[in-house]
Amino acid sequence: MNNPNQNQTGRLFVNVVFFFAAIIFAAAAESSEIKIKVRPEITVAKPVSPLLLGGFIELAFGRTENLLAEKLYDRGFELPENFTFNRGWCTFTKAKPELEDWWHSGYEEHRWHLLRSTDDQSSVLKRLGDTWPAPPSGKFYAEVKNTSKTDPVSLMQDGIWIEAGVAHVFSGLFCDGTYFSAEPVSAKPVDLEIALLPDGQPEGQPLSSVRLQVDATTFRRFSVMLPAVAKSGRAMLVIRVPPGRKIACDNLSLLPADNIDGVRREVVEAFHAVPQAVIRFPGGCFASSYHWQDGIGDLDARPVDYHNWWDNPLINDFGTVEFLKFCRHVGSEPMLCVPVMFGDEVNAADWVAFCNKPGHRLQPGSGLAKPLPVKFWELDNETYRRMDAITYAHRCVTFSTAMKRVDPGIQTIMNCYWVYHKKLKEMLEIAGPSINLVNDRGGTIAELRSDLEELKRYNAAHHSQIGLCHSEYRANSYDLPVGKAVAGDNEGLNQPKAEDTKDTILAKASRWSYGLSVLCDFLDYQSFGGDFRFANFTESTDGWGENLINIAKTRVYPSAAGEALVFLRRQQMAWPLALDNTSLPKTCRVQAAWDKDKKNLIIFILYLSGNQQTMELDLSSLPAKLAPTAKLETVFADSPRVFVSETGPDPILRDSSVVRGEHGIYKIPGKPWSAIALHIPIQ
Repeated sequence: MNNPNQNQTGRLFVNVVFFFAAIIFAAAAESSEIKIKVRPEITVAKPVSPLLLGGFIELAFGRTENLLAEKLYDRGFELPENFTFNRGWCTFTKAKPELEDWWHSGYEEHRWHLLRSTDDQSSVLKRLGDTWPAPPSGKFYAEVKNTSKTDPVSLMQDGIWIEAGVAHVFSGLFCDGTYFSAEPVSAKPVDLEIALLPDGQPEGQPLSSVRLQVDATTFRRFSVMLPAVAKSGRAMLVIRVPPGRKIACDNLSLLPADNIDGVRREVVEAFHAVPQAVIRFPGGCFASSYHWQDGIGDLDARPVDYHNWWDNPLINDFGTVEFLKFCRHVGSEPMLCVPVMFGDEVNAADWVAFCNKPGHRLQPGSGLAKPLPVKFWELDNETYRRMDAITYAHRCVTFSTAMKRVDPGIQTIMNCYWVYHKKLKEMLEIAGPSINLVNDRGGTIAELRSDLEELKRYNAAHHSQIGLCHSEYRANSYDLPVGKAVAGDNEGLNQPKAEDTKDTILAKASRWSYGLSVLCDFLDYQSFGGDFRFANFTESTDGWGENLINIAKTRVYPSAAGEALVFLRRQQMAWPLALDNTSLPKTCRVQAAWDKDKKNLIIFILYLSGNQQTMELDLSSLPAKLAPTAKLETVFADSPRVFVSETGPDPILRDSSVVRGEHGIYKIPGKPWSAIALHIPIQ
């Protein structure tokens, strides 16, 4: 009779042997040489779109206000106590928010405080509003009342980053606390000191200071220049009110003198370093209820938006003109998203006229000396929240017709994603003659490919050239390898999606693995050719970790995904070629393409595992005579989990070398977790 314990031990031994054999076999397969043959057939009818990599700026979401040069947080005193901008969107998994992978100092929220002597218990800072007298802007303003007979009190905000050698313009709406009067000039002006102090040293020597006399009985804007400081660092802004006096203030501002039309200079430089061909604005969800007229003209006269999609008080500092000027500064095409659900075609056509035509009634005083034409106009965002696909298609006809009556040269974009997707054919039959692009936001690679086939059929039948785009791009996978989904978890972008419940989607979005995943998608987008026009990355900046550029207080720098896409964009691949790649494992991606002029061959390789690999490229069937030496560039990281932080060295590493080919065969060594570009010129 057999001993059952012996049988169990034997089976266990066999299983262990098979397990380790499988690991060894898999490792051998991963590390074995990969062979790819590049064929001469070009696989696209049109070259890859030069607009392919786009961006997205959504107002009132994330920390898009970081774009601005403005140094003050809640400059209009509109935020209620204990307000925070994440509004439940973010799940914090660390003991402190600043320990999250995606965190940087741009996410800090420093509030206004009253600084008074220890024996002063009666001087007060009040946030007033919704009562008479009416605030000059929005609903709220601040009042500082100094009841001390001997000591000043200060309205202050800390945590402000100041660059050495840069002067700052301080301004604000002030009055002496009278609020309403027959006399415009105060009989008893209030002499203020405006100063920058070392952060955390309210009694320290000012780094920079200036005097400001408030002689207004009602609110009026005052402005002074704070001299440059000698050393970069954190500072406190203090507004010192003398003993026994009172002031009221609103819409305070601290702007570095080197700002570019209200935008931080380093931000403009960063957008040049991470170019985004088409930038979408002002949403997203925010766009559906946006009143564009609220975002033009005098900043002090712009209404505050309290009831936008994200429920964040927005004082409209960054409106249409600021956005269009910003796009000109960074060399991007602006793309405006029009409210269709809660707007009408007259409003949409008026917006086109304001941007694109001279002589519009609202242009004087708006800062728009001449039109800054907008070519791309998206017809709202998630309209399925309010109307079916067929109703929306008819609305697209109405809106597009009215808008093109103002400017026939614009391109309008109809959405067809999610529940609309299965109705694309019927939607095209209705709106096709009126639109220029179809947007399948969030579509998988397979869905986008089927969209292109449907558009090809429609265009051939109707002699049109409707293209495809993706206005709110997120990678199809946030991590490599993809973790198993948590059962029942389908709410929100920032919920844990891997088996590790302490990890979140937006934590993943800050990492190198996400950058590699993004490259996988964009290689597919390049394989679509020029009929796929662009994908707007969500977001350009500071979308709780999911962004191309981080705008911290101390510096502005690309995310891991930003660095990955810059590397791909720099290769200038235009005409993808066919491949024989039967030996290609799932952890490797390859694309070969000519540049636009077909003078250089580019091979782009992704290694999506931790194994060292080598690839043999067979280019012998190409008719062109290739140079025997090629330039090899690699970006890589020691781990897929690394991310670019505000402090510390960049963990995304770079390497370059020269490789030689023989008889059209090139051997390409590959680092783990890497993207590789091989450039071979034609002789």
